[in-house]
Amino acid sequence: MPLISVLFPAYKEDLAVFAKALSSIIDQDLIDFEVLVGFNYRSHELVDYANSLNDERIKVYVNSTNLGLFGNLNNLFDKSRGSYIARMDADDIAHSNRLSSQLRFCVSHGCDLVSSNVNFININNIDLGIYRPQKSSSKSIIWPLLFSRPLIHPTWFMKRELFSSLQGYNDVYGAEDYDFLTRAFLSGARLKNQQEILLDYRISSSSMSRTRLFEGLSNYYTLNTELFIRTIGISSPSFVAAVGTFRALLNFPSTFISIKVSKINSLLGKSLKFLLYPPSLIPKIMYLIGF
Repeated sequence: MPLISVLFPAYKEDLAVFAKALSSIIDQDLIDFEVLVGFNYRSHELVDYANSLNDERIKVYVNSTNLGLFGNLNNLFDKSRGSYIARMDADDIAHSNRLSSQLRFCVSHGCDLVSSNVNFININNIDLGIYRPQKSSSKSIIWPLLFSRPLIHPTWFMKRELFSSLQGYNDVYGAEDYDFLTRAFLSGARLKNQQEILLDYRISSSSMSRTRLFEGLSNYYTLNTELFIRTIGISSPSFVAAVGTFRALLNFPSTFISIKVSKINSLLGKSLKFLLYPPSLIPKIMYLIGF
């Protein structure tokens, strides 16, 4: 029985990027873990590569239909066996001590879920800057949670019991992580960000359409508004939905432009970072649409 199960959803990643991501999580400085790779798109190239590694820790699953991110993660969890669950995206790069460091931090701080700081990179593996979410714990996380996504999703490391108690992810496109985190907070789970860089987070072009972008924004703002009014003691689903949609409409133009700017910067690299990708846009893109 492995101690840690790494949920590794994949879709249409470039082979070189996919290989680097998978290798980074396999080459950890501890060995007691499994990696469950779930394909929402049957790429023979990627599937064949994962199988060719002949590593018994790698479990490959090809979904017959596109389950979406939430469905893919839930399906992988159902097949997992670890006492701890780690998230990993198929285009990021885990640092070699990520799992061991997060395990120690989780145990020593008595946490149910922890995240870490990240180093942003582009499609050419050029550094774009470090992002350090503000220090947060279960007691103080309500404030950053009201204004952002305070725990970066692909760095999550949690107890299996938390995932089970929340019954996994909900179908909330573009806000799956925020929905999970909100429910975890409201359940009284102990949440904390580890002030250590343990992942290279790749900023790349998004295939999200304008329609789906607005859907993601609307879902995020509806959940965010619901949490806010619940905090101040108001309960009105129709009001929440209306405010959430209104906020999404207000932020759609600036967010869409931010995505286009980020794509240009990702292609051109670090030399034009401050001209084309102001640091202030990074948390906006990260938190509002889960880029």
